[in-house]
Amino acid sequence: GQVLFSMANLVNPGTFDLNTMKTITTPGVTLFMPLDDIEDPISALEVMIQTVDTLVEKLSLNVMDESRSSMTRQTIDHYRQRAKKASLQQSNQH
Repeated sequence: GQVLFSMANLVNPGTFDLNTMKTITTPGVTLFMPLDDIEDPISALEVMIQTVDTLVEKLSLNVMDESRSSMTRQTIDHYRQRAKKASLQQSNQH
């Protein structure tokens, strides 16, 4: 299937070794998606939000936005608006 979003380790080089995933320690990860390159940006964003919620629940994480501020409901709503805009732009191009 299509890659909806990516996750990078904050520790260089930013990758994860699948052989050591169960024992990895890291100060953080970043999740990102290129809205313009995704078939359905609205759905992809919702999947990413659900993934973040699961990570928070399982790992007790602090969630930060792209400017490294604490993630708020307002920030999530802003991301949803950006996904809607990208979706509209894509539908206008087809």
